[in-house]
Amino acid sequence: MDVRKYTWMMTVLILVGCSDSERGPAEEAANLFADAFGASASEEDQRKTAGEPTDAAGYRQRAEALFRAGDFEGSLAAYTRALELGPDARLYFSRGLVLNAVGRSEPAIADFTEAIRREPSSALAHFHRALAYTKLTNAPVAVRDLTEAIRLDPLHAESHQLRGALRLGMGELESASLDLSKAIELDPKNVEARVNRGHVHCLQGQYDLAIADLDEALRLQPRNPVAHNHRGNAYSKKWRQGMVPRVLVRVGGQSRFNPELFQRALSDFNEAVRLDPRDYHAHSNRGALHAQQGEHVRAIADFTRAIELQSDYAPAYRNRGHCYLEQGNTTRAQADFHEALRLEPGNADLVPASFRR
Repeated sequence: MDVRKYTWMMTVLILVGCSDSERGPAEEAANLFADAFGASASEEDQRKTAGEPTDAAGYRQRAEALFRAGDFEGSLAAYTRALELGPDARLYFSRGLVLNAVGRSEPAIADFTEAIRREPSSALAHFHRALAYTKLTNAPVAVRDLTEAIRLDPLHAESHQLRGALRLGMGELESASLDLSKAIELDPKNVEARVNRGHVHCLQGQYDLAIADLDEALRLQPRNPVAHNHRGNAYSKKWRQGMVPRVLVRVGGQSRFNPELFQRALSDFNEAVRLDPRDYHAHSNRGALHAQQGEHVRAIADFTRAIELQSDYAPAYRNRGHCYLEQGNTTRAQADFHEALRLEPGNADLVPASFRR
């Protein structure tokens, strides 16, 4: 089973290497179990679901066949009956996978916990319980499970990748980098690890390393909107090197270093938006790039779209406020700065002093 398919459950944006924003839990669940149970329903599956099973093994086979047929509730019912007849760690684990795949994280955790109680050496049970905790945004507990999964199976690349991604989301950049590098060492084709390590490098100001990782991620998966967005961000920041503005948006019209970097950044942001029109980060990043060129109308359009997609995203309000201010529209600037301060009071220094009241 390719466990990289489970990353749709994560709630931190940077954890995801490809966009599954248009998939629902049922469709994703079918993808998750394709490797475990086969690609599609078959005549054999129909045979298994035709008669009434008489033992736990029969109900387990029925559960797998029903899942392949897209009957997730039927699959869960069959697993439950199998557990009534002959409970074991494998059945709890399997039912937990189905529950996790269809978005029922809390009962999934209960099943994985029972599987671990019965089989403490199961690294995969710890890994999948970590996925469920991630879905519930409980990153510290998920990291503990992943640490145990890695102790039990140090060669499981996905445990390193997920722990690295969670540590990245928690701001632990050095630890995240070590985990993601290990994931890549174990699985050089792990796109999510490449994307996340590239993001770490960008946050650390190592833009060339970031671009190298994201280049490789896009070689492996050219239609990855998150990789395009992060690479655009790396190009944008490299383009701005040597100029350290206190706020993101500044008056345009000044000479900038290396216009090719600007064009590469813009191209990546355009592609990220094309591939995933609902990615508010990509809209906001492209807006910032336009603003730095003094193209405030285009910038405002992008920031406005980002706000439509994510109404509590403070940077879009703040940067749109700066654009309005450059246009001389102090009324709208005041409204945006006020909302940015309400959402992020800790970043008051990014708002002009006269608008902080």
